[in-house]
Amino acid sequence: MVRCEYCGKPIRGLPYRCKYCGAILCVEHHLPENHNCPGLKRGVWVSLRESRSERIPYVPPIAAREETLMRRRMLTFSGREVGELIIALIASIVAFLPLFRWLIFRRPITKFDILLSVFGAGLGIILHEIAHKSTAIKLGYPAYFKLSKLGVMLTFISGILPVKIIMPGEVLVLGVPSRRDMGYIALSGPLANIVLAIIFLLTSMFIKPFRYVAGINAYIAFFNLLPIPPLDGSKAISSNIALWVIAFVIALVMTIFIFY
Repeated sequence: MVRCEYCGKPIRGLPYRCKYCGAILCVEHHLPENHNCPGLKRGVWVSLRESRSERIPYVPPIAAREETLMRRRMLTFSGREVGELIIALIASIVAFLPLFRWLIFRRPITKFDILLSVFGAGLGIILHEIAHKSTAIKLGYPAYFKLSKLGVMLTFISGILPVKIIMPGEVLVLGVPSRRDMGYIALSGPLANIVLAIIFLLTSMFIKPFRYVAGINAYIAFFNLLPIPPLDGSKAISSNIALWVIAFVIALVMTIFIFY
């Protein structure tokens, strides 16, 4: 869904593109003065009639446009994003704690169990979201992490279930990405988890507890590759089905191999 690059709200109908800075905007913020357009400077505003006339042509400052484009390509997280990422991390860590084992078999949860869940889920979720956002930025699309209230609730509840639901939030991509680009952005997160799972599975031959960390990342990749909206798999399968099948099979096989 196309979202306004200024307020982040979904755009109903056709989006507006600012002719000065190139941003994709909604009807409320399409005017330069309504989205703090870097292509205009306060004190030199011109009316539409004047800007269209041949007497006063408007030339956007090149430096301002280059600065805007450079800022869009930087991997940065706002304070709001950091706060919502922390909540997503807490929910994911709780989901992977052995609460189901404690409820059914009354086996105690040790400090070591907590440490493995914090390390495995924390590293997995952070790199998953960074992969999504960095891929979007490299392809030229502004993006930001958005927490899902329903997703966080389901992630928390899944802590007492044998099946984990890991969907505390998502990286929203602004602009109008092509189907090919959207597929790469969607696949980047699960692929990061697959790489982590392989690394920790190999490391577990020397440090056995890392096998559980590998299993956490394999499961995160498998769950997110399910072809169910709004999961990554639903976006990846419509873009590059062959690549999705390869990634999904690898994540599934690794999850079964590690946990079963």
